[in-house]
Amino acid sequence: MESLGLYIHIPFCKKKCGYCSFNSGVDFSVCKNYFDALYLEIINFSKENDRVVDSIFIGGGTPTCVDAKYIEKLLKTVYDNFKLENPEITIECNPESLTADKIESYLKSGINRFSLGVQSLNDNLLNVIGRVHDSKTALNALKLLKNFDISNINCDIMLNLPGQKLNDVFTAVDGLLKFEITHLSAYSLSLEENTPMYNKFQSDEDKAADFYERLVEYLKQFDLYRYEVSNFSKQGFECRHNLKYWRRRDYYGFGVSAHSLYKNYRYENREDINGYIDGIKNNIKTFDVRQKISKAEQEIEFLICNLRLENGFKLFEFKKLFGTDFPVKYEAKLKKVLPYLVIDKDSIKVNPQSFYILNSILAEII
Repeated sequence: MESLGLYIHIPFCKKKCGYCSFNSGVDFSVCKNYFDALYLEIINFSKENDRVVDSIFIGGGTPTCVDAKYIEKLLKTVYDNFKLENPEITIECNPESLTADKIESYLKSGINRFSLGVQSLNDNLLNVIGRVHDSKTALNALKLLKNFDISNINCDIMLNLPGQKLNDVFTAVDGLLKFEITHLSAYSLSLEENTPMYNKFQSDEDKAADFYERLVEYLKQFDLYRYEVSNFSKQGFECRHNLKYWRRRDYYGFGVSAHSLYKNYRYENREDINGYIDGIKNNIKTFDVRQKISKAEQEIEFLICNLRLENGFKLFEFKKLFGTDFPVKYEAKLKKVLPYLVIDKDSIKVNPQSFYILNSILAEII
């Protein structure tokens, strides 16, 4: 039976960033009750599941802004209720909330991958997007991680920030690589409605595309290769958990607003934190949405997810899942985008020079 990934959402932050659309907030008064609900949700789900877990991702929000005792008990609850097999266990960190005591606690709890939200090493840019930390704090956090001899470290950076120059991107990358990080995620700023920065910044897509392409080439000299449209790693350090999303494997999400893909159903937990806590406490279903995914929808999701990957997908896998030959079924649509794809007898993938227009390519195919 295929292994399962677990996502656990921690919705607390010291401050809400100007671009953030995730379910998070600064009210810590419900922290204890929230974690009590999380523990119970995990226990309840485990009673219905006997699959091996090989990845755990603790995200947010800012998981490192809560007392480490909550994370310790959280992982103990997982260990006590699931069978784990050589798991990759990631925790998202913000530089200002990471301390030596917390790192020590995380390591004792089994965490073996740290993802640090740096975004930029230009203090002006950090201020514009509402980050709490500055560049010095970010570099000190990396120094702390390396003092513990941690090798599996990801750093997030952002492209297309207001007033950002190409040199800002390279300066950030150079500063991070001094700490021998093994993974880099580079996301283009995307502003959604109901975020403080929405409509306050006009995106320059041509500049963003140029920054992205130059970054892809720049990272190769450091043996950081793109394996997904926004993610780069050294060989063997690809994020196992995120690959489950992109390969459309089963994962289950715990916590407020967490999403799951499980046995071809999609689940979305309640978005209201008090409603989530009360639902768990009173043994009421925690999800607002439970949707059976049709075969046609599965096929579309498969294409959207797998074409994000540098290596695309194998044609035999598509035929095994959907009972048809991909090149035959999509022959007419593929003609429109052939210059942007690489197709051989075994696989299909996006041309390496065409990743920045991936959404346009997908729009033609699906």
